Amino acid sequence: MAPLPVPAPAVGGSGLEVLPLVEQEVGLPASAELPDLLENTAPADATATGRLVAGLPAVIRPVPDSVVTSSAVKVTGSTVIVSLAAETSVVVAEVLAHYVKAFGAVGLGGTPAAASDGTTVQTFYRGGDSVTVTVGVATAGATPYTLRGFFSTGN
Repeated sequence: MAPLPVPAPAVGGSGLEVLPLVEQEVGLPASAELPDLLENTAPADATATGRLVAGLPAVIRPVPDSVVTSSAVKVTGSTVIVSLAAETSVVVAEVLAHYVKAFGAVGLGGTPAAASDGTTVQTFYRGGDSVTVTVGVATAGATPYTLRGFFSTGN
């Protein structure tokens, strides 16, 4: 076995070498900033049949290839209440998967879906905001579903 190298004597010091400190990031990396769920904090009350109503937050959108039956926006104090009712040809699991992905992208985390009497319900939360997705039983190839959201205006 070869002998260990002997350090060269330090000039003018104690013979100890002190390395500079390297700053390390501690903890989790900073989260990406989440988008505002309400683009307009004070939309006007409105309802529509067969289409999306003006003032509906962008996060509340139908599953692609759906037929919208109704939508609404209502402001009560510092809460904006929104709803969307539609039908699609996709099955319940695909409707839920669509919203898990869409809502997850804006930081809305969901609780596991619960089923009762053929209806499946899943609620998504972020801070004081929430959206509940309710998917009904398919009839004649159409799966009905609704979204009901409660968003804080921060006022």
